[in-house]
Amino acid sequence: MHNALAPEEFRPNRDPAAVKLDMGAEAGTPIVGTFGHLSEKKGYWELFQAIPHVLRACPRAQFWIVGQGVLRDELETTARRHGFLSHVRFLGYRRDVADIMNAVDVMALPSHREPCALVYVEAALLGKPIVACRAGGAPESVADGETGLLVPVRNSRAVAEAISTLLTNRDRAQEMGRAGYDRALDLFGWDRFTRTLEGVYELVLDQHVGVTRRRAA
Repeated sequence: MHNALAPEEFRPNRDPAAVKLDMGAEAGTPIVGTFGHLSEKKGYWELFQAIPHVLRACPRAQFWIVGQGVLRDELETTARRHGFLSHVRFLGYRRDVADIMNAVDVMALPSHREPCALVYVEAALLGKPIVACRAGGAPESVADGETGLLVPVRNSRAVAEAISTLLTNRDRAQEMGRAGYDRALDLFGWDRFTRTLEGVYELVLDQHVGVTRRRAA
């Protein structure tokens, strides 16, 4: 069963331009947002290896890293060593995730495995195109080429190409965002969740009744 989330459960409260200003970004600055625990399995090494390649295509891009974890210091050291720390914002744990996500242009989380990450659904409900890996439950949450781009696991070049594609083709990115919103309403709404759960209960009940009748016979 998919995670369920309604738009009213994940609603931003601030204007995206105001959020960008707080982060030191101008209104037209391309923003890539990543939301998740700072661990290797979330694909942060591939993301940070991809950043220099993305900056060649989009020199003004910023990367907002929302979350905390064991890789925090290593990721900052990597960004400093390779000269792109000024393009990265480590935001740590935040309670205003909806406001921050609503201000980004692309949501990228190249996780190595996700059962059914709610963050992909949240991004879709805010109309954001998504970059994720072709692994775990991500292909169920992200329709490749329709609501985002799926890339191979542990492939930083593919991550870079996917992000660059969405940042440099804003019309296509916006189309994906709109498609993602519609798809999220259909697949991840509470109505679908309730119908699916009822179907599971009915299946189990039918099987139980069938077993009981066979035993009685």
